[in-house]
Formats: sequence, structure tokens, C-alpha cells
Amino acid sequence: MKKYSLITFSVIVVIAVVIFFQLGGAEPVQFRLVQREPVYAVGHHFEGFPNDKKLEELFFAARDRATTEGLDLMVINYPASIQENRVKQFIGVVQRDTANRPQGTSIEQLPGGTYVEAQVIAHNFVMPKPGEVKEQALEFAQKQEVKLEAGISYEIYKGERELLILFYSM
Repeated sequence: MKKYSLITFSVIVVIAVVIFFQLGGAEPVQFRLVQREPVYAVGHHFEGFPNDKKLEELFFAARDRATTEGLDLMVINYPASIQENRVKQFIGVVQRDTANRPQGTSIEQLPGGTYVEAQVIAHNFVMPKPGEVKEQALEFAQKQEVKLEAGISYEIYKGERELLILFYSM
């Protein structure tokens, strides 16, 4: 009986490892300094708990709009109350101008300038944790002798498997 359990366990481990690699879990985060033009995000502000149903609704509505209209999804992360485990975000789609935006939406600007860009190519299930990426971005910025704006990051979802995380350089 132990032999069959060991074989079953081994098969499950092999399958899990194959899936992990297929989803891009072994891909390293790529960092670089980039110059970006200003762009706008059109969407909605959210402040609350990460498991709030409203946050999920805003994210999926923005993702659906981005997919339908061929736009990129953007999530702006602002400093929030860590002791209460709250998040403060803006969730929307990237637009070059704000003339054509849905009624009731807000506008936020991604300022032009120098950014540390972290490129993650992996499925959401195996992407690195945001704190890990931020820590690596700070190390990269220090090596490049640039200082990052504290607390704010810009996530640009370019399809199902590509995420750009931008940290503004002051």
C-alpha cells in the first residue's frame, strides 16, 4: 500500500511542477529603467478590504472593458492602512485622452517621466507576490542610483500573462 501512495504522490508532484512551469512560474521578473509619456486611467477609486466584493466587481468590469475595447487594464496602488489590512486603489483602463469616457468614471494620470519597470510574464496563479516585486524594484533602483516614489505603484495588465509594474522615479 505504501508503494502505491508513494507513486501517486510522485505523479502529483511531477504534474504540479509541469503546470507551474507551463504557467510561467519559473520566469524571472525583468527590470529596466524606462521613459514613459503621460497616460490616463479611466475607472473607479476603491478603498477597503482586499476581499471586498466591490473590489472584485470593479476589477472584472475594467478587465472586461479593456478586453472588449483593446485597451490595457491599470490598477494604481496607493498607500493604505497596513494595520487594518486595507487597500486603496484606482482600477480602470489606460486611455491616451479622456474625451471618450463612460459617465460616472474618474480620471487618474500616470505622469510622464522615468520609471523602474518590472515585467512579469506568467499566469496570475504563479505570479510573484507584490511585496517581493517591490523589494526587487527597490534593489534595482538603488543599483541604478535612482530614488522611487514611496508607496505608489502602477500595474498595467497587458493581456492574460503579461503584467508591467511601474514605480515612478523622482
